[in-house]
Amino acid sequence: MQHIPEFRYYLSDGKIPIDKSCTVWNWPFPLHFKKENPESDHVQLTYGDYYRCLRKFIEKDNFAAITAAASQRLQHIVHPEDISTINIHLEKHGPYYHPARIRMRGKNRDMQFSLNVAISLAGKRIIEREYGLLKRLNSDFPFPFLPEVYHLDSVSCSEENHTLVMFLGEWCEGFHEFHISDRRADEHCEIMRWDPLHGKVALNSKQIETVYQKAALILTCYYNPLTFEQIFPWYHPTGDFIIKVCNDTLDVKLISVRRYGPMVENEPTDLQDILEAMLVFLLNLSMWTRIDRIDGVEGFAWADVRAVNATIEGFFKGLSYKKELDLLMEPLSIYFKEYLCSLSQTILYDLSAAIVNTYHPKRPERMIIQRHLKDHVAQLYAAILK
Repeated sequence: MQHIPEFRYYLSDGKIPIDKSCTVWNWPFPLHFKKENPESDHVQLTYGDYYRCLRKFIEKDNFAAITAAASQRLQHIVHPEDISTINIHLEKHGPYYHPARIRMRGKNRDMQFSLNVAISLAGKRIIEREYGLLKRLNSDFPFPFLPEVYHLDSVSCSEENHTLVMFLGEWCEGFHEFHISDRRADEHCEIMRWDPLHGKVALNSKQIETVYQKAALILTCYYNPLTFEQIFPWYHPTGDFIIKVCNDTLDVKLISVRRYGPMVENEPTDLQDILEAMLVFLLNLSMWTRIDRIDGVEGFAWADVRAVNATIEGFFKGLSYKKELDLLMEPLSIYFKEYLCSLSQTILYDLSAAIVNTYHPKRPERMIIQRHLKDHVAQLYAAILK
């Protein structure tokens, strides 16, 4: 007789399991984030549909995906009969995915995984690409900054001809979202870590600097100076970066990679090409890292000058992790530092303005950056010369 673990279903608070007898089971499932996506998916799902589809994904081929992932993590074979219960927690409604946390228990084991679920047309357009990019970058780079991913599949729903696409991945234990929450009288932003056990917890100034420094380091580590490939877009408002605070340490991970490619089309022919493309990367990074939404969902927020100083520090630390290029006598960071310090504030402003002009005219972020651009470049120039 086939062993079937007990399934339990929870909302994000995880306090009380829900089932068919609960009112929420038949509630309409929200397909779009804050109704900002104008697409109509012509599908009506309930929370019960969502949980049933995730269970089908997990049970498929006798629990093949989750047992393979567990076996990979534990470095020994895990069988379906080793699993006693599987808890499915709906964590949030994002702009592209509706991720769940999967808690698997059995035989003195308690393991957790993430399950990113794409329901909308927009989400399904990117999820297969993102799964492939996470696989590729984890294979090509020796860094621990991205989550491992294990299995991608689609599951048919009760709605006729409609499928949910999802992939199983690493659950980053102890990591949480963070967002600008307010601006104090001294013009410094207050940033909150969203801890489900303790509520919103304010970061101190050193932790805030570390968040931006490590985010810049991560993006620089995955930048390829020879092909100009980089992770972009990434976005603080959607929680692409998450943090873990433990005593005096703060760790940062990037959990989303929607695209990986060059922003500059021409291939490098000499050192000057490499330096100029890297400058575009740094300027773009310095502007986008300052954008957030108040509490992740409200109006746009602009990070204070600490983000600029930390971004420069993280960028150069990320460069120091890169292998030396054959065409250079010294580390790339030395050449780029000399090149960067030779540029005037006017040149930095003109190039930054040209970069912003490449953004879609209707993107609100473009208007926000333009509003702050003069002060931003002045702060960036001062940080470079430190």
